[in-house]
Amino acid sequence: MDTKRILLIDDDQISLQLLTSFFSRQGYEVLCSTSANQALAAYKGRPTDVVVTDIFMPDMDGLDLMRSLQAVNPKVKVFTMSAVHASKNFDHLAISEKMGCLKAFTKPVNPNELLTYVQQALA
Repeated sequence: MDTKRILLIDDDQISLQLLTSFFSRQGYEVLCSTSANQALAAYKGRPTDVVVTDIFMPDMDGLDLMRSLQAVNPKVKVFTMSAVHASKNFDHLAISEKMGCLKAFTKPVNPNELLTYVQQALA
């Protein structure tokens, strides 16, 4: 069985390190980035099996990143996460699911729950 690759994007270093360590221990090849623009370039260079991205980042938000990834690969498997659930009638997590993300998570993300959804997406 070939090793599955996951791209993790989060400008929060601690969250990124925790998820990177967790998925590495599960046997995934993990690419990580604190920048959406860098992550998009990395994905274009060598697509991963799954992408997990934060929604609120300084250089590009996760919704725009997801749109850009879908332009590269319409079948991209994306999961989103955010510490901010909704603001003034704009539910970022629900919007991301309507845009095609497989599941949106509120931070802090339960890594075991995320793993379950990643495994289902790859099955």
